[in-house]
Amino acid sequence: MQFAIVTPSIVETYKLLKSGNPSAPLLSAFGPGGWKVRVNCMWFGSLMMSLVAALFSIHCKQWLDGYGVELAFAGSANIWKATLNKDVRRTVRTYLWKTLHRAYKIGKYWQNITGWEQREKCQVCGEEESMEHILLECEEPGRKMVWDLAEKLWRMKVDRWPELKNIGAVLACTMADFKDLEGKKMGGANRLYRILITESAHLIWRMRNKRFGEATEETWPKENEIRNLWIASMNQRLDLDKAMTSKKFEKKAISRTKVLQTWRNTLKDEKNLPDDWTNVREVLTALSDMLGDLLRGLLQGTSLKGLMEHEEKLDVHELGDELDANSLNWLMEHTQSEDVYQEALRAEPEYRRCRSAAPLSTPLKTIPGTPGLPSTSVV
Repeated sequence: MQFAIVTPSIVETYKLLKSGNPSAPLLSAFGPGGWKVRVNCMWFGSLMMSLVAALFSIHCKQWLDGYGVELAFAGSANIWKATLNKDVRRTVRTYLWKTLHRAYKIGKYWQNITGWEQREKCQVCGEEESMEHILLECEEPGRKMVWDLAEKLWRMKVDRWPELKNIGAVLACTMADFKDLEGKKMGGANRLYRILITESAHLIWRMRNKRFGEATEETWPKENEIRNLWIASMNQRLDLDKAMTSKKFEKKAISRTKVLQTWRNTLKDEKNLPDDWTNVREVLTALSDMLGDLLRGLLQGTSLKGLMEHEEKLDVHELGDELDANSLNWLMEHTQSEDVYQEALRAEPEYRRCRSAAPLSTPLKTIPGTPGLPSTSVV
């Protein structure tokens, strides 16, 4: 910068030199007077200040550029670390990590693969099938239903629903930091938000995979099926939180206070529950009651075979000491909906009578479609 100013001055001064006999030296415009000396000092001082300001602005720009780069990389690192949040299930954490690293074979991945170019487009709306499109833009009705359910449950706890404008809002949900009007962190709301967004996004991804693997629309998940799967996933997370409060998990255990704060104002019949409901078995989310589900948010005959059947069988197995052996075996082999399980539960007195008196082979009035199961006590 100094050379840029001094060089033109030297050039212009050289042009004023005349060839021939040297004349008397020109007198400086600044005389020895006091005020002239002060003006001279001020002129040179202003010149030096302008040079310093120019150099300082160059350094400031370099510092800001470096800070911006550092900030960008720090933000990415924080998001990567946030995907390892323990509030998110391991399967869902894997999904988030792969999405961040673009490890899934979707969209542009198929663009240059001969014979498979059609996979670049969405089967439903024909747009490029990026993860953002799958989660936030696709016209498939199940996607919107999942987010509507998540919003409905969230508004039971917090009035305002944070709009998901892009894929970044989904991937960074584990960094949520909501505060109340007094500026205090809402720990329970933050944790519920992480669970809602990650579980909902993962369910939409699973539905996309099922749709992608099925040949016809008739075999794609229906609206009732999707609704029930979402509710069941929330109830399973609630059950997991309750189980993780046990002291047997030692350092990995979750505090009861954290679980209670997370699900407060979102439970079915919450006013009738004790203050500490972590030991109560049948605790469900509020949407379970709104949608008229049975024990785990599944309507009659709408569960995906194999996906929720395992949880149903575990429930039946827990009642094994209250059922006779033949009935228990039949339930373990044939239960595919909570409706059958509920009928068996309500018929428990008859099972006890059959176990102590009449064998199952005795002709009795039975539940339609379930040979050998008595139904005299079904209400």
